[in-house]
Amino acid sequence: MNKFEVRFFWKYVPDWQEIKLVVHKHYVDILWSLIVWLSIAIIPSFLYYYSIAIQVLVPFYYLEIFLLLIYFKVIYNIFDWYNDVWIVTGESITDLQWSLFRANMNSVNFNNIEGLWVEQDGIVDKLLSKGDMIIHKMWTDIFTLKNVYLPYVQLDKIERISWEIGNYRNHSQSNEKLDMVMDRLGWILEKYMDKPEILEKDTIDQEKTIRKYQHQKWTINLR
Repeated sequence: MNKFEVRFFWKYVPDWQEIKLVVHKHYVDILWSLIVWLSIAIIPSFLYYYSIAIQVLVPFYYLEIFLLLIYFKVIYNIFDWYNDVWIVTGESITDLQWSLFRANMNSVNFNNIEGLWVEQDGIVDKLLSKGDMIIHKMWTDIFTLKNVYLPYVQLDKIERISWEIGNYRNHSQSNEKLDMVMDRLGWILEKYMDKPEILEKDTIDQEKTIRKYQHQKWTINLR
């Protein structure tokens, strides 16, 4: 987990949560997109520069506008690829689907996850070490991040985070209960040990109450 990703994605999670992991799509997705769009840019440019007839028919600034649009499309695809991620914190997993004008987010708490698994479609996925990661949430909701790089490694990291957080919570709850008991004992010691007259008075009051009920009808002595 590098500092750049923490700073880049922190705005998508609550302030009190710490980013533990960011799961990206496989780099082959953006690589294939770059190849396609660069081919669309290079082939017309090649034809324009080596064909006088095309140069006569098409003004040069048309080609410039066309290449500029291709450039912005490539930049957008890179941002889209980099921002379509799963953000894993100590509390939940956020499915971020980024677009130019808005970002769609769906979060699921670890306590509400019924299943988390990987699906690989054919030998190509296995050779490229990619696959779809799927979260099955309660009430049959499903989150899917397609074409994840090293999906089983990412799955193992998420399970480790979930396990560590669960152990930390159990340990914290045990410490809280112990603190409550110790506080109560401290209060008792402070009340009675430092002030023996209070303890003596309480003891006398208890003895009076016992003697009072001993002489009533239907009272059973269990001492």
